[in-house]
Amino acid sequence: MARRQLGRYLRDLRGRARFSVRAASQEFEWSETKMWRIESGLTSMRSHEVKMMCQFYGAPVETTTALMALAKETKANGWWMRYSDVIPETSTSTSVSKKRRESLTATGQMWCQGCSRQSGTPAS
Repeated sequence: MARRQLGRYLRDLRGRARFSVRAASQEFEWSETKMWRIESGLTSMRSHEVKMMCQFYGAPVETTTALMALAKETKANGWWMRYSDVIPETSTSTSVSKKRRESLTATGQMWCQGCSRQSGTPAS
């Protein structure tokens, strides 16, 4: 789940920076397939790769920091996995999804404010 969310944020950053998949993949010296896998959440990311992408896309420091932390989450199992034999999967995925959604909403708001400041428009 963290991979997909990270991929969505990175795809949005690339889109806002107006880079094509081809241009971004050439900059990072990756194949277009790798870019697609990253943005689709099919592969985990290292935090230094996320930092490199965010810097290239012109993301604010707060966004970069939040996405680097999210990248670290893509490699870890959630705490609920230890209890998967007792807790039904639908219960854990729903509650975890809600908590992650709440934290990412705050990050998204921070990111949007950073983008508007960067473009010269005052943040509201």
